Amino acid sequence: MKNRLYIITLLFLLCGCTPQIYLSQGMRNTLTSRAIDLTTIQYYNDVPIVMHRALSTGETKASKGVIKFEGDKQIEYVTIPAHTPGICIDKTNPDKLLIRFDSDNTSSLWFAKGSDGSYELAADSWLDNNKIAKVTYNTKHYRISHPEAWAKLMVKKDSHIKVKETNTVAKGAKIK
Repeated sequence: MKNRLYIITLLFLLCGCTPQIYLSQGMRNTLTSRAIDLTTIQYYNDVPIVMHRALSTGETKASKGVIKFEGDKQIEYVTIPAHTPGICIDKTNPDKLLIRFDSDNTSSLWFAKGSDGSYELAADSWLDNNKIAKVTYNTKHYRISHPEAWAKLMVKKDSHIKVKETNTVAKGAKIK
């Protein structure tokens, strides 16, 4: 009985959370037309983003990420978990947003308008038939493998917004 009560409470709490929705170009246009500053909105990534790069011996001491030794190679991994909050630090390009996920301005990634209108991770370049993205993060060059290469940008939707609707029914016009 306690387990059922726990599950019901957990479901209630999860349903009460503000849902996250994908940021689209249409939504960005609406926000901009209403003079809402894009730098005042909280952004989130929809999937984990795992970046990796090979390190030279001189870089090993200066790296901030997790270092994994693979044979004679040293690989640095930087992970941005799914739904990590980020802030917009550059909105000057009408089709791109620079989102910061860490405490310094260089720990940021570009998101660009995708073919479906939503904002997805923008690569500096692509490798292996668009399966591996090359990006710059914290002034260093990393690779991101599929499916993280197509991470999308989300925002919270406030379901408490009151919408006032009006409905006018035309009565028709008759010839006299």
